[in-house]
Amino acid sequence: MKKVISCILAAAMIAMAVAMTSCEEKPAVTGKNTGTAPVTGTVTGAADPDPWPTADLSGKTLKIFGREDTSWKTKPDILPETEVEDDVISSEITTRNQWLKDNYGFDIEFTGTTDADWLNTAKAELQAGTAGYNLFIGNGSNLAALSKENALVDLASHDTMNLDREWWDQCSIRDLSIAGKVFFLTGSLSTSDIDCTYALYFNKAAAEENNIENPYQLVYDNKWTLDKLLEICKDVRVDTNDDGKWTDVDNYGYLCENYDSYAMFFGSGETVVKKNAEDLPEFSLETTRAADVVEAMKNYYTADGVFVNYAATITPMFQKRQSVFCGTILMKARTVFRQMDDDFGVLPLPKYESSQENYVSAVSSGTSGSLVGIPTSCDDVDSAVLMLELFTRKSHDTLRKGYYDVVVTKQSVRDEDSVKMLDIILGSRVFDAAYIYSWGGWFTWLYNIAGNPSGANIASQISAQKDKTLTDIQDTVDAFKSFIG
Repeated sequence: MKKVISCILAAAMIAMAVAMTSCEEKPAVTGKNTGTAPVTGTVTGAADPDPWPTADLSGKTLKIFGREDTSWKTKPDILPETEVEDDVISSEITTRNQWLKDNYGFDIEFTGTTDADWLNTAKAELQAGTAGYNLFIGNGSNLAALSKENALVDLASHDTMNLDREWWDQCSIRDLSIAGKVFFLTGSLSTSDIDCTYALYFNKAAAEENNIENPYQLVYDNKWTLDKLLEICKDVRVDTNDDGKWTDVDNYGYLCENYDSYAMFFGSGETVVKKNAEDLPEFSLETTRAADVVEAMKNYYTADGVFVNYAATITPMFQKRQSVFCGTILMKARTVFRQMDDDFGVLPLPKYESSQENYVSAVSSGTSGSLVGIPTSCDDVDSAVLMLELFTRKSHDTLRKGYYDVVVTKQSVRDEDSVKMLDIILGSRVFDAAYIYSWGGWFTWLYNIAGNPSGANIASQISAQKDKTLTDIQDTVDAFKSFIG
């Protein structure tokens, strides 16, 4: 069994590298490194075939300001936890931090605060100009607010940042860059962006009991669509107590919370904005296909077999085999679902139609998952950029490997198919700039479709919100143009 698990984990690491580099549409990054960070020669890093830069960063400290006392703490990705049930990730963090100290000489410090206080604290740091921190880790909305104020360094202008490599998430660069500038992004230094990626789970025992087609094979055969999911769900609803009411004591085909409709919209291949040739956002909802997707979603959430409720309700229902499928974030794979008696599998969101090019997964990075940026108040930007690059690169074969170890080998997700599904899920994600920058209120509207499908009319919403959306986008673009030209 150990040999099988080792093979699965090895496959997971290969899949991880592919996933991190698979977003093909990349912005045209501009600028050159004008700094003086000492980079010469090479050092061979463990488990990495490429040469590492040689640099003496002795006496330097990567001072990180992040999130604490929240569901999306960043400290567990930075410093090892001393009291944890499973110390796989902490062990990898210890290895990473010590390796960086031994090979480059710099230390790592972390200071955190609540999400409610994060932005004001960061702004106070910038205004004081005390250079107390040289790396910010926060939610997307907070980093977006700072980037509009020219408070974050353009990482694309530094040659020491290898932004095309697998330790940087190419989807985040594609979606969050502005005019070829990259002020914040994510990569292997963080696990929260994986945790808050939306996916579908299926209970293997429930699927077998209901003679469900192999969901993995549906994905492989390009038949995993919204219509197919609905077809399956309609056939498995059971009023277990025969009271004629559909509540949390009954059995369903699909369980989800309101966020599901937001995620499903992006899973369909649609987006609120698309980038033009200048890497600037443009409103993209005025299409027949977008309207068709919304109508299909409305039909789905009113169909038999689909139950929409709060996460606190649907999670135990799925654990107790009251549904074949459940839509929620990947964090559940290594937290609450690890308590399940039944085995479960992980799937990407279904396509809207089989002709859709890719399976797409939404990342809740506006207020949940963390992104990173370097503040302009930093007194040694060149060293900070180099430390960030080294920290993230080494995280790829330590922290990220530990995460896969926990998810793949310590949970019920113990089959090679789930490894391949994780590859698909992480390889084609969307970081919704409209959500992060609050353009037009579309997050709330899409979010509410699942709970109130009859009230969703995209034509009316566009009529009501288009002007505001265009104004919001233009205000953001103008803010950036005021300091990037």
